[in-house]
Amino acid sequence: MSFTFRELLRQSATRFRDRLAVVDLAGDTQATYGDIDARANRLANGLVSFGLKRGDVVALLLPNGLRYLESEFAVGKAGLVRVGLMPSMDEASISQRFAKVTPSAVVLDGSQVDRVGAQCLQVLLSATATWQADGMELTVEEPSPAFAAALQTAGLDLTHLTARNN
Repeated sequence: MSFTFRELLRQSATRFRDRLAVVDLAGDTQATYGDIDARANRLANGLVSFGLKRGDVVALLLPNGLRYLESEFAVGKAGLVRVGLMPSMDEASISQRFAKVTPSAVVLDGSQVDRVGAQCLQVLLSATATWQADGMELTVEEPSPAFAAALQTAGLDLTHLTARNN
């Protein structure tokens, strides 16, 4: 029997919802199968609310860990195509990859914003409505000055990452 990585998570989340699935030592966090499934659903909904559609390409520029895993599942759940980028890649390598396959969106952590520009803000803006509807907030810890400035320019409150009505 063969099935996809995404189907494996769905089945595991159904059968083992409250069991510990990941211990991310780099981020000092842990998550159950249900946690990963729920977070992946929220991100997938955010990507779709941004206007991405089945078959669109999304680049992931995240270190190995829980957030990468959740993003990988989210991209699959939304029917999108993933292009993986390693944080250790230099700017020229990232540019070459983007020249070959132009992503519709980029998912990355705040430490990478200087390397790819404001494309990550597009994902944050679309996800903000989804997080608010779920009663969730995203905290940004130690953002780079460029990331903080870009968030403020976009009308986002860095403290809680909630949309401001200006």
